[in-house]
Amino acid sequence: MGGFLNGHQLGNRKGVICTDAQDARGLDATKGQLSDTGWPVDDTNSVGWAQAARAAQGFCSERDYVGGFLNGHQLGNRRGVVCVGARDAQWFDATKGQLLDTGWPVEDTNRVGWAQAARAAQGFCSERGFVGGFLNGHQLGNRKGVICLR
Repeated sequence: MGGFLNGHQLGNRKGVICTDAQDARGLDATKGQLSDTGWPVDDTNSVGWAQAARAAQGFCSERDYVGGFLNGHQLGNRRGVVCVGARDAQWFDATKGQLLDTGWPVEDTNRVGWAQAARAAQGFCSERGFVGGFLNGHQLGNRKGVICLR
C-alpha cells in the first residue's frame, strides 16, 4: 500500500519499510482536512517532517487508524496519506532514554533531522519485535510518539 525510508543505508542501498495492504489504506487528504488537524501541509516539498507526521497522525486517527504518514504525493488540493490499522500497527510513547539507547537520540522532534528520527524509530521498533516504524511527530515532556509496524 505504501512505504517509507527508515534512514538506514549501506553503499547504494537504502532501507525501506512497506505497509501491508490488508491493514493500510492510501487516502487523498485535502489541505483543509490536514489543516483541521492543527498541522497544515500546504506543500509536501517544504513542510518539516515532524509537522507532516503530526498532520498525518491526526488525519488517520480521526478515521480510526493507529497512525499514518504522508507519502509525498500532492496534486492540486490533495496530499497523499497512508493510514495503518491496529492489526499491523501499535502506538508507543517512547522515552528520550529509550530512543537514545538505539544510538539515535531524539531530543526534540522539531529539531532533529528526519533520517536520525527514522533510525531511532527503526531501532526502537525492531528491539520490540516489529519490522520497523516511524515517529509520528508528537512529543510531550520526555515522551515521543512512535508507530511500530508488524
